[in-house]
Amino acid sequence: MPRTEAPPAVLGPAATWADFRSAFGLVRALADLDARLCAPLGFPPEMILSTYYPPSPAALRVIYAPPQGRLLLMRIGGRATGCAGYTGDGSLARLRHVFLRPAHRGGGRGRRLVEAALAAARADGYREIRLVTIAPMAAAIGLYRSLGFRDCAPSGDHAGTGTAAIDIHMSRPL
Repeated sequence: MPRTEAPPAVLGPAATWADFRSAFGLVRALADLDARLCAPLGFPPEMILSTYYPPSPAALRVIYAPPQGRLLLMRIGGRATGCAGYTGDGSLARLRHVFLRPAHRGGGRGRRLVEAALAAARADGYREIRLVTIAPMAAAIGLYRSLGFRDCAPSGDHAGTGTAAIDIHMSRPL
């Protein structure tokens, strides 16, 4: 029996209300994962969810409103399967809310998603990009390092937050 090809992954900016509703589902899945990984380390899930994640699609749309932000969606077969966003000020952008549904990981999709966000931030005039992830997300940390991110000092929104013990701060030039 011949094998059927998986539909291609299509990347594009979140622009419509429907896009942001789809993206919010992905960001909530990331929030739930983050909360599950942080709970055994002594961080209450409520603190993770309320501190680092928007409460609604409308709030997500405000965070990524151009020109200071952008949210990219990856769709496979028309379904939102991944997202990556950035916000910025001056020459510094912050990579945020990078998530790919587990069934779609592998095959370079996560790399493609992050590379697209980096290219969009560069095209928007940013010269440096930073991110914060958590120590239990080893695969994500490996991906970021392979893309040229290096450890850096805490800054911005995450400087002095309650999760400093497990936060990994990284940056790279664009």
